[in-house]
Formats: sequence, C-alpha cells, structure tokens
Amino acid sequence: MRFGIFLAFMAALILSLPQPADAQMGSGKRGMMGGGGKGSGGYMGGKKGNGTETPESPTGNGKIKKIPEQLEQMGLFAVGLKAVLPSAAKCEGIASPFGSSTRYDGSYRNNEHGGYHSGLDITLTIGTPLLAIADGEVIHGGEGGLLVGNFLWMRHAPEDTGLPFYAFVKYQHLDKPPSLQAGDKMKMGQAVGLSGLTGTQGGHYGATGYPHLHMTVYASDVSDYEAFKFMVRVKNMRYLDPLALYITTPGTVYENHALRDLPDDQKEVSVPYKDTVGNMFPKDTRLVWPVACEPK
Repeated sequence: MRFGIFLAFMAALILSLPQPADAQMGSGKRGMMGGGGKGSGGYMGGKKGNGTETPESPTGNGKIKKIPEQLEQMGLFAVGLKAVLPSAAKCEGIASPFGSSTRYDGSYRNNEHGGYHSGLDITLTIGTPLLAIADGEVIHGGEGGLLVGNFLWMRHAPEDTGLPFYAFVKYQHLDKPPSLQAGDKMKMGQAVGLSGLTGTQGGHYGATGYPHLHMTVYASDVSDYEAFKFMVRVKNMRYLDPLALYITTPGTVYENHALRDLPDDQKEVSVPYKDTVGNMFPKDTRLVWPVACEPK
C-alpha cells in the first residue's frame, strides 16, 4: 500500500516538472491559429514547422516553461550595444535597451523572461508610423491583450537584409490591429502600422499606459516557424539584440554571447535610417531604423 502511494507521488512530481524544449514543441503541431482562421488573440495564419518553443510561451497555469539558465543560453541578457544616432537628423532613441532589468522609468521588471527585457523600447507619440526595417514578409498579427497589445510579426530573409540569418521581428503596442495580412510583402521603410499604448494600460503603467514601440528580434539559420495566439515559435531560434541588425563590420558573429564579449569601442552601432522626406541614409542601406527621422 505504502509502495503504491510512493509510486503515485513520484509520478505526479515528474509530470509537474518543466519539459525539455523538444518535448514542449512535440511534432510541430499547428497551434490555434491553424491555417489562417481567426483564433484567440490573433487573426493571421502561421506556417507549420518543428522547432524550439520560445520562452514567451506560458504553461497552462501561467508559469513559464523556461528557466533563467536556458534563457541565458538563448541569448537573453544585456549585450551592451549602443545606438549612435545620426547628427544630421532627429531620431527617436532607445528608452529601454535589450536585456535590461529595468524599464525606462527605472523600475525593475518582473516578467516571464526572468526579469530581463526581450526587446528594445522606443518612446513614441501615439500614431507615429512604424516602418519595416527591411524588405520582407508579414507572418502574423493581431490583438494580444495585456502586456502585448496589438502586434505584428515580420520575417526578413538573408536576401532581404544581406545578413547571414533569418530575422523574425515583432512590433508590439500598435495603436490598432495591423491591416497587413500574413503573406503580404513589404518594402524597407514602408509604414506597417502606427505606434500606440495597447497592452500597457492596467499593469505597471496604470490607467494612462505607456505609448511606445517594443521591438523583439529572433534570429535563426532556417525560415521555419509556427504562429498561434500572439506568439511565433521559430525553429533554432535565438534572441538577438535588435541593434545587432545594423552592424556592418565584416566578420561579425551575430550571436549575443559573442557581441557581449566585444570591446566597448566596438559596441557602438551607427543607425541607418529613412527621413520623413523619404530619403535613405546611407543610400545603399538594406535596413533602416523602425521610425523615420526628422531632418535638422
């Protein structure tokens, strides 16, 4: 009798432990978004693919499946890159950088990412046009509720950016759900939505919310992904400091651990941009800042 009780206890304990990433992802079964039908929290379809579940996927009881050590292995930590904004134009800078443990107001984060910032924040007036950073394709979008708000996912292939990986880019807190649909193509500098504060009201920022763009970047050596709810699971994904997209130094290893180890003088990143007149700087750039800059 006692042995039977012991076995039942051990079985319950094992089932309560977090599963490995491969077990979480299973066989790559399509999520609730399915083949483009409307689902909870989103409306754009997703592509089926096997891969590692991202740490933005909570369990049924709200607890995160990943642990801080695993997040660190995936590149979620402060890298230390610094944006060098152009002197010839006024660009909106970074209010809270990637990997930061604090918000723009200095308060500490308490989130499912171990308390670290999974992207970068740019404070913006509501209704500011948000630009595609490069040529690419819309893969997902919709309404994500508290903390996420209206969102848009885009995929930029190596042939779009000139970078040696696929960049999966998410914009959060859009003023309205995006009008673009999964499969729509976009060009560098094209307006893909308007900034807002959706998802920020009622939490840390109170009833007034905080109008800003939250930009997250996943990097992968393959194009496979699965979209459902407000999330995208990317095969072989790793976090990437969004500023790394703008590094043009030959021989750069686009991986956060390597970028963190760079000397400080190599962590300054000059930001290419589109101005409000429509000019690109530099003229041959294949990537731009997500917000247009005002000529001085």
